[in-house]
Amino acid sequence: MTLKSMNASFVQGGDGGDVESETQEENADEGQSRETSREGRIQSLQGHMAFANQVLVLLSTLCQEIPNSLLQGLVACQVAYALDYFLTQLAGPRMEGISSVPVEVLKEAGFDHRGIVEKLVRCYVGIASSGRRDAFTEAICTDGHYYSPESFRQIFRFLEAKAVCPDLLPKLKGFFSDIEKSFAERKRDDELFNDPPNEFVCQITYELLKEPLRLPGMDDCWVESQAILHHLLFDETNPFNRQVLTSSDLLKFNYQPENAAAAKTLVENIETWKEEKRKESTEKNS
Repeated sequence: MTLKSMNASFVQGGDGGDVESETQEENADEGQSRETSREGRIQSLQGHMAFANQVLVLLSTLCQEIPNSLLQGLVACQVAYALDYFLTQLAGPRMEGISSVPVEVLKEAGFDHRGIVEKLVRCYVGIASSGRRDAFTEAICTDGHYYSPESFRQIFRFLEAKAVCPDLLPKLKGFFSDIEKSFAERKRDDELFNDPPNEFVCQITYELLKEPLRLPGMDDCWVESQAILHHLLFDETNPFNRQVLTSSDLLKFNYQPENAAAAKTLVENIETWKEEKRKESTEKNS
């Protein structure tokens, strides 16, 4: 009985005759509401399933058929982030949403939870068995949104418990282990190289440069290639002076011999500085 019907019963002296009728009507309304909610949930899941299948077809193609030379840098990062997102949502720490949906609703919606996870596992194993392994290891380590060593360990425990692609799990475990080692090394480097000279720092991210690009029309302004190319995907302007700048124009400018030579010298200077910092750390800890 709802608060409304309780109040009606109290006003009418507790007889409850009209209240019983009202309660039946409310129960019918609630039942209809639940059915409407169920139908909406099923339609939503069907939409998610269609979207997931389309994305997985694209990811599988990128992971298996696109040449290694094209699947580097920014592209590798975007693919890695998409894979990490789906895996954590469907087999990891963010799967509360799908876990809360009744199994019968998933079946009625045709939502193949296991099938999607299997496709994701095959994408990761395909990467691990190809020349893309190092590029993707680096890309996943930079994923601050969905990757963490603990989340991937949790994912692997889930895959083992559910016996998802058991024949592929040893390869996946080795890949995850390499990613975790690389992540730990990256974390140590971040702590060791936390005070670089300003000329070694990307002027967008303020992080140590790895693949520097020089911005045209600027006074020796260097930025990380991944950061600037990501910016230019959405806004074809120089982020500092707002002049028109496309990714092709930027790359052509940096292919010029004097700029390519300057970038090479800059990277060499950064590596020299890093070696000096490592040496200082070793001497300090010995």
